[in-house]
Amino acid sequence: CPSCGSKVVKDYNTTTKKIDAVTRCPDINFDCKEILKEKNPLIPYYLKKILIASYCLDKLGVFKDEFQRPWTNVLVQNKKIFLIDFERGRLGKYYKNLPQFLQFLKAIKIIDTSTAILLGRNYRKSPKEVVKQTLKIISNNSYNFSI
Repeated sequence: CPSCGSKVVKDYNTTTKKIDAVTRCPDINFDCKEILKEKNPLIPYYLKKILIASYCLDKLGVFKDEFQRPWTNVLVQNKKIFLIDFERGRLGKYYKNLPQFLQFLKAIKIIDTSTAILLGRNYRKSPKEVVKQTLKIISNNSYNFSI
Protein backbone atom coordinates (compact mmCIF):
# COMPACT_ATOMS: atom_id res chain seq x y z
CA CYS A 1 0.00 0.00 0.00
CA PRO A 2 1.52 3.34 -0.97
CA SER A 3 0.02 5.14 2.03
CA CYS A 4 1.18 2.86 4.85
CA GLY A 5 3.77 0.66 3.15
CA SER A 6 1.94 -2.60 3.83
CA LYS A 7 3.11 -5.65 1.94
CA VAL A 8 1.30 -8.66 0.58
CA VAL A 9 2.78 -11.87 1.93
CA LYS A 10 1.85 -15.51 1.48
CA ASP A 11 0.28 -17.16 4.49
CA TYR A 12 -0.80 -20.80 4.89
CA ASN A 13 -4.48 -21.08 5.83
CA THR A 14 -4.92 -24.20 8.00
CA THR A 15 -8.69 -24.23 7.51
CA THR A 16 -8.75 -24.20 3.71
CA LYS A 17 -5.33 -25.86 3.32
CA LYS A 18 -4.39 -23.19 0.79
CA ILE A 19 -1.90 -20.37 0.63
CA ASP A 20 -3.60 -16.97 0.97
CA ALA A 21 -2.26 -13.55 0.14
CA VAL A 22 -2.42 -11.52 3.33
CA THR A 23 -1.69 -7.83 3.68
CA ARG A 24 0.51 -6.93 6.60
CA CYS A 25 1.28 -3.41 7.67
CA PRO A 26 4.92 -2.88 8.70
CA ASP A 27 3.86 -0.42 11.41
CA ILE A 28 2.32 -2.56 14.18
CA ASN A 29 0.85 0.56 15.79
CA PHE A 30 -1.02 1.56 12.61
CA ASP A 31 -4.80 1.41 12.97
CA CYS A 32 -6.91 2.23 9.92
CA LYS A 33 -9.85 3.15 12.17
CA GLU A 34 -7.84 6.09 13.48
CA ILE A 35 -8.11 7.76 10.08
CA LEU A 36 -11.85 8.15 10.59
CA LYS A 37 -11.26 10.04 13.82
CA GLU A 38 -9.22 12.68 12.02
CA LYS A 39 -10.97 15.78 10.72
CA ASN A 40 -10.10 15.00 7.11
CA PRO A 41 -12.32 16.92 4.66
CA LEU A 42 -12.07 14.02 2.18
CA ILE A 43 -13.79 11.49 4.46
CA PRO A 44 -17.30 12.33 3.19
CA TYR A 45 -15.98 11.99 -0.36
CA TYR A 46 -14.54 8.53 0.36
CA LEU A 47 -17.71 7.39 2.13
CA LYS A 48 -19.75 8.42 -0.90
CA LYS A 49 -17.39 6.59 -3.26
CA ILE A 50 -17.65 3.42 -1.14
CA LEU A 51 -21.44 3.74 -1.06
CA ILE A 52 -21.60 4.01 -4.85
CA ALA A 53 -19.19 1.08 -5.23
CA SER A 54 -21.39 -1.07 -2.98
CA TYR A 55 -24.44 -0.14 -5.07
CA CYS A 56 -22.61 -0.96 -8.32
CA LEU A 57 -21.56 -4.36 -7.01
CA ASP A 58 -25.16 -5.04 -5.98
CA LYS A 59 -26.36 -4.16 -9.48
CA LEU A 60 -23.75 -6.53 -10.93
CA GLY A 61 -24.84 -9.33 -8.58
CA VAL A 62 -21.52 -9.52 -6.72
CA PHE A 63 -21.77 -9.94 -2.95
CA LYS A 64 -18.48 -8.84 -1.36
CA ASP A 65 -19.41 -9.63 2.26
CA GLU A 66 -17.03 -7.09 3.79
CA PHE A 67 -18.78 -3.71 3.68
CA GLN A 68 -19.60 -3.52 7.38
CA ARG A 69 -15.83 -3.14 8.02
CA PRO A 70 -14.55 -1.21 5.01
CA TRP A 71 -11.28 -0.21 6.72
CA THR A 72 -10.12 -3.82 6.32
CA ASN A 73 -10.46 -3.99 2.54
CA VAL A 74 -10.67 -0.55 0.97
CA LEU A 75 -7.46 1.12 -0.11
CA VAL A 76 -7.39 4.86 -0.68
CA GLN A 77 -4.87 6.61 -2.87
CA ASN A 78 -5.31 10.29 -3.64
CA LYS A 79 -9.00 10.53 -4.58
CA LYS A 80 -9.39 6.92 -5.72
CA ILE A 81 -10.67 3.95 -3.75
CA PHE A 82 -9.74 0.35 -4.46
CA LEU A 83 -11.80 -2.58 -3.20
CA ILE A 84 -9.67 -5.57 -2.32
CA ASP A 85 -10.15 -9.00 -0.75
CA PHE A 86 -12.96 -10.66 -2.68
CA GLU A 87 -12.11 -14.12 -1.33
CA ARG A 88 -15.37 -14.35 0.65
CA GLY A 89 -17.37 -12.81 -2.20
CA ARG A 90 -19.91 -14.69 -4.25
CA LEU A 91 -22.41 -14.13 -7.00
CA GLY A 92 -26.07 -13.66 -6.16
CA LYS A 93 -29.17 -11.80 -7.19
CA TYR A 94 -29.89 -10.16 -3.84
CA TYR A 95 -28.76 -6.71 -2.81
CA LYS A 96 -26.54 -7.09 0.25
CA ASN A 97 -23.49 -4.82 -0.05
CA LEU A 98 -25.18 -1.48 0.53
CA PRO A 99 -27.15 -2.77 3.56
CA GLN A 100 -23.83 -3.89 5.06
CA PHE A 101 -22.37 -0.45 4.40
CA LEU A 102 -25.40 1.05 6.15
CA GLN A 103 -24.39 -1.02 9.22
CA PHE A 104 -20.97 0.61 9.06
CA LEU A 105 -22.49 4.09 8.79
CA LYS A 106 -24.60 3.25 11.84
CA ALA A 107 -21.54 2.00 13.73
CA ILE A 108 -19.69 5.29 13.18
CA LYS A 109 -22.85 7.22 14.04
CA ILE A 110 -23.53 8.86 10.71
CA ILE A 111 -27.03 7.40 10.71
CA ASP A 112 -29.10 6.17 13.60
CA THR A 113 -30.46 2.65 13.99
CA SER A 114 -34.01 3.42 12.88
CA THR A 115 -32.79 5.21 9.74
CA ALA A 116 -30.45 2.33 8.88
CA ILE A 117 -33.28 -0.19 9.27
CA LEU A 118 -35.67 1.91 7.19
CA LEU A 119 -33.13 2.44 4.40
CA GLY A 120 -32.20 -1.25 4.45
CA ARG A 121 -35.84 -2.31 4.11
CA ASN A 122 -36.50 0.13 1.28
CA TYR A 123 -33.33 -0.80 -0.62
CA ARG A 124 -34.79 -3.81 -2.43
CA LYS A 125 -37.88 -1.91 -3.53
CA SER A 126 -36.20 1.32 -4.64
CA PRO A 127 -32.39 1.04 -4.56
CA LYS A 128 -31.69 4.30 -6.44
CA GLU A 129 -33.81 6.29 -4.00
CA VAL A 130 -32.00 4.78 -1.00
CA VAL A 131 -28.63 5.61 -2.57
CA LYS A 132 -29.74 9.23 -3.12
CA GLN A 133 -31.03 9.52 0.47
CA THR A 134 -27.84 8.03 1.91
CA LEU A 135 -25.62 10.31 -0.18
CA LYS A 136 -27.60 13.26 1.15
CA ILE A 137 -27.18 12.03 4.74
CA ILE A 138 -23.41 11.66 4.28
CA SER A 139 -23.21 15.17 2.77
CA ASN A 140 -25.14 16.74 5.65
CA ASN A 141 -23.33 14.97 8.50
CA SER A 142 -21.06 16.82 10.93
CA TYR A 143 -18.70 13.83 11.31
CA ASN A 144 -18.32 13.30 15.02
CA PHE A 145 -17.16 9.71 14.66
CA SER A 146 -16.89 7.31 17.51
CA ILE A 147 -15.50 3.89 16.72
